[in-house]
Amino acid sequence: SFLAQNVRPDGRSPLQRRRFAVRAAPTGGFVGVLGATKVLVRVLSLVGPPVDSEDAQADLQANVWLWGGASGRAVQQRELQLSHLLKQWLQGVVPEAPQLLIQKDVAAWHLRVEGVVLSDAGNVAEALGSAAFHALQACRLPPVEMVDGIAYEVDGEGVALELDGTVHVCGIGVFKDQLLRDPVSSEMDFLDCVVWVVHDGQRHVCAVHKEGAKAISTDTLDRCIDMALDEVPQAAATV
Repeated sequence: SFLAQNVRPDGRSPLQRRRFAVRAAPTGGFVGVLGATKVLVRVLSLVGPPVDSEDAQADLQANVWLWGGASGRAVQQRELQLSHLLKQWLQGVVPEAPQLLIQKDVAAWHLRVEGVVLSDAGNVAEALGSAAFHALQACRLPPVEMVDGIAYEVDGEGVALELDGTVHVCGIGVFKDQLLRDPVSSEMDFLDCVVWVVHDGQRHVCAVHKEGAKAISTDTLDRCIDMALDEVPQAAATV
């Protein structure tokens, strides 16, 4: 098999990631490209009532849709799964609720992350996570003026979000005792599972998610985490 030869069908080594690039989309947001996997992500800032607790996290919601007109229960479940992952991965870096207050007890900023999977050639969750963090970094809260409890946008420069750290997503396929970095669709058929390790670029793990019913050993999981933490985070190429 190609694993014995240490070269994958697309020419990569087992531990090599495809090139990730991001570019601004003409309609707003950013297009993230990981090999032949392509996603579109944008971040919306909306005005709404403040969250109840002063020490609560900011209100962040994420929604992901699969492009192409397919429908059905399997598609809905996949969209919900990707939306849930995206929210979990980003929640830890968004500002706390008090930082997004516009007027105490009246109005605050609420963040909405919207993602569309344009093409899925494998490891789409990593592409979504990477593109969404880039979109968060680029997000600007427009200046507003409160009049009778209503927020009106006014002229001026927007304010960047004060993000609490960074998000690096590392997708790893597992087949027996072999690890494959950034698996593609043609490799998914024989993999035991895929593990996504999310870290902050400073050897701190933020989240670990496993997709696939087959159990793996704690040793294999530790190897996945070590692989993610040892990988030098690379900034997305801007095209």
